[in-house]
Amino acid sequence: MKFRTAFMTALLAFGLTQAFAADPESLSYKGVLLGASVAEFQEKLPDYQCRESHCTFSKDACNGALTSVSKAVVDAYNARSDACKERTSFGGALVTNGSASFLDGRFAKLVLTIPTPHMEVLLAAVMQRYGNPTVSNDAPFVNGLGAQFPNWQKTWTIGDDHLTLVLRGGRLDEGGAVLTSAEQGQAAEDSQAKKVQQGSKDF
Repeated sequence: MKFRTAFMTALLAFGLTQAFAADPESLSYKGVLLGASVAEFQEKLPDYQCRESHCTFSKDACNGALTSVSKAVVDAYNARSDACKERTSFGGALVTNGSASFLDGRFAKLVLTIPTPHMEVLLAAVMQRYGNPTVSNDAPFVNGLGAQFPNWQKTWTIGDDHLTLVLRGGRLDEGGAVLTSAEQGQAAEDSQAKKVQQGSKDF
């Protein structure tokens, strides 16, 4: 337990100083820029499983099977698990699930699920790199007993691309991060417009 706590502390601290590996005026994940090819993504993020236009990851992939309870085996197991978590972290935050989408073979969107305790450090890392968000919505969630919980969504526009961090008070176990390229955003708008046009005839 102490080992895990120490790892988490070190990983979060790392995020404040080396949150992202690419140009500060671009959006990336572990140095893989939006617009990169599937091959580039796979090369730098081998823990993701890629199939056609999608690559996915679950932190369960970092665990594997523990074949013995001997100290040497357990230590090696923990080291492999922690290395995997660091290879897939984002801005120093642990990633529990990740999904990357590719448009015309190019990295266009990334959706990450991140535990709530890591969201504030990720937010600090993003603000250190990109400054204040372009758009910020902060409205604490109040439960039936009157207790308040953080509840916010913040978006940074970098060039024509977007990074959104979300922490919902009604979902205490997880937050999220979404990177969207300009091409993906346009494709989503076109798809929505098409649905609206089709829906307008459905009366």
